Amino acid sequence: MAEHAPPRARVRLWGVRGTCPSPGAHTVRFGGNTACVEVRTTQNDVVILDAGTGIRALGASMSHERTERPVHLFLSHRHGDHVVGLSHFAPLVSQQRDVRLYCGNADAQALQPFIADVLSHPLFPSIAGVTKRVSYHDWDGANGVTVGELQVRRLAARHPGEAAIALLVSDDVPLLAFAPDNELDFASSD
Repeated sequence: MAEHAPPRARVRLWGVRGTCPSPGAHTVRFGGNTACVEVRTTQNDVVILDAGTGIRALGASMSHERTERPVHLFLSHRHGDHVVGLSHFAPLVSQQRDVRLYCGNADAQALQPFIADVLSHPLFPSIAGVTKRVSYHDWDGANGVTVGELQVRRLAARHPGEAAIALLVSDDVPLLAFAPDNELDFASSD
């Protein structure tokens, strides 16, 4: 009998649609929410890729967890469909856990005012302290960000607005590439 290596991480897709959510009977199989992927390490570190409408259901499932571990949220870029669910992310709104925020097309200094705008009037009712437990971090493309046993590297995507591709690596072995907005060039070279 062949032995299988233990899983390096668990991945759950909470949103797979682009641009607009499309819930309904025709999207039941693959889901109708916009981009949001949860990655859990074997040590239960949480990496979230994008904050589309899928992050609402993810946040609801996390609200029952009893842990102080921070959530590491990586935004591929700042287009609306990748951040639209952020205001409904339970751990952020309830201030139950620290949220460490990274973005593929903004450094920490530019990300903070952008998130403040997303989470304030007129886009969202003003709630005192909603970003109290949020910290903003640079996402270094060369070295990546270490989250437990994972390294989250940033690669450039071909998409207006300088989108990023997230490459998750475990023990120097690629685990997952997240490229929600990346236009491929199929032009022939003849």
